[in-house]
Amino acid sequence: ALVQRAGNRYGAPMFVGTSNCVRVSVLRQIGGFFDSITEDMATGLEVHCRRNPLTGGRWRSVYTPDVLAVGEGPSSWTDFFSQQLRWSRGTFETLLCQFGRVVWSLSPGRLWNYLLLVAFYPVAGLTWVLGGVSCVLFLGCGAAGVSVPSEVWLMLYGDAAALQVALYVVNRRHNVSPHEPVGSSGVAGMVMSAVSAPLYARALGQALLRRRSGFVVTPKGDSASPDCVGTFRTHLGWAGVFGLCLVASVVWGHAYPAMRVWAVLALVTAVGPVGIWGAGLVRRRWVAGGLVGDGVPFFGQRRPG
Repeated sequence: ALVQRAGNRYGAPMFVGTSNCVRVSVLRQIGGFFDSITEDMATGLEVHCRRNPLTGGRWRSVYTPDVLAVGEGPSSWTDFFSQQLRWSRGTFETLLCQFGRVVWSLSPGRLWNYLLLVAFYPVAGLTWVLGGVSCVLFLGCGAAGVSVPSEVWLMLYGDAAALQVALYVVNRRHNVSPHEPVGSSGVAGMVMSAVSAPLYARALGQALLRRRSGFVVTPKGDSASPDCVGTFRTHLGWAGVFGLCLVASVVWGHAYPAMRVWAVLALVTAVGPVGIWGAGLVRRRWVAGGLVGDGVPFFGQRRPG
C-alpha cells in the first residue's frame, strides 16, 4: 500500500495483475499484454512510456487503497516459493531485455520510481550470493580482509541499522493496507522476504545463464500444492554451504567472529522454513492421533470425545 501510493505521485504505480481495471485502447496501442512471466509489471512499464494519441499526454495509472477486490495469496511453501521465484525471475528479465529499450521514454519521476521497484530483487539476490562467497573465502579458505577495530565496525554498522529501522518505522505510519492491523510492525513481511533471498539468488543465476522459465499461475485455496522435502532444495543447498563453512572455520582455526555471525544468521534463514514445515507436520500428526486438543499437549490415552 505504501509503495503503490508513492507511485501515484508520478502517475505510475505498478500494474498488479490480480486486481486491476485497464483501458482496452491502451492494450491495443501497445500490442496487448507484454510477453513475460511477470506480464503485469512488464505491461505496465510499456504503458507508462507511451502517450495518449488523442491528447499527447502520458498515460497515467492510479492506485486506490479502497477495498474494491480482495485477492488470495499462496497457502503452501511450494506455491509461495514458486511465486517468489517467478516474480524475481521476471524482474531480472525486465532489466535484461526490456528496461534498456524503454528507459529513455520514461519521465525522470517515473524512471526513479521504476528503478526503486526493480532494484529490490537484484540487491537481495546479490547480497545473499556475496555473503555466501565471503563465508567460503574467509571461513573456508582463511582469506584475510582489511582489519577494522570492532568498536569502529560496531559504531558504523549500528548507525546504518538505526537509520534503516527509523526510516522503516516512519514509513509504516503511512501504511493504509486494509489487511494489516493499525500499528502493526510488518515484521512478518520482512521475515518472508528474508527467507526468500535464496530464491532471488537462484533466479538471478537462471537469468544470467538465460535458462527458460515458464509462466505459472499461483494455485490458491483448495488447489494448493503439497509441500515436500524437494520444496526446500534451494534452501537446504545453501544451508549446506553455510554449515560447512562454520565447520571448516572451527577445524582449521579461521576465527572471524563477524563472518561466523553472518554464517549463523544465514544458516537460520535457510533452515527456518524447513523447521516450520516440519513442526507443522508433527503438529498435524499429533492432532490426527488425538494427542493434542484445545491447543494443549495431552500425553497418554486419547481424550474422550
